[in-house]
Amino acid sequence: MQIENKTEFKKDMIKNIIRADGFDNQTYKTKKLVLNMSGLVCGMVSVSIFARTMYSIDDSYKSIAFVFAAICAVLLYAGMYGIDKNSLKLFTAQYSKNVGIVYEYVITSDEIDVKVNDDNYIIPWDSVEKWCEDTESFYLFLKGGSNEKQAVPVCFVIGKKDFEGAKDFRELCTAVMAVRIGDNND
Repeated sequence: MQIENKTEFKKDMIKNIIRADGFDNQTYKTKKLVLNMSGLVCGMVSVSIFARTMYSIDDSYKSIAFVFAAICAVLLYAGMYGIDKNSLKLFTAQYSKNVGIVYEYVITSDEIDVKVNDDNYIIPWDSVEKWCEDTESFYLFLKGGSNEKQAVPVCFVIGKKDFEGAKDFRELCTAVMAVRIGDNND
């Protein structure tokens, strides 16, 4: 079986690659969760102190409430935007040169043939570390495909728009990865 696809790389795909890369990144998810939860707790403590001092005569605790409010703002900003901002810079530096380039894929059960401009790359399925999908695209991440200067994985994006073989491709990816996991367990 041979599956063919033609995908033009667009600027919005960079953010989608970041999101796809973080689907199974437990360290990223843990840091984000800890920062956001800590920020929410500091915010609740700040509101609690403000509420208690509103009806009291003593204003000495208001400065502590402002400290907790500031800590809350810093932690929530770091958890919601700070972590992703650094990744966006790294991924944009890596993938911005691909914007507007059309990738032509010919996919079989043995390999993925990628044609970019006049270059042809043959990628065996053994080189694919993981795959995932969203509503717009499939993402294939290659093993050891990080740039030496940056920890950015090499990812091929296969668009779903006008892709009649999407269901077959999903089944092929699932089967290839299942066979690989079965081979590792033996």
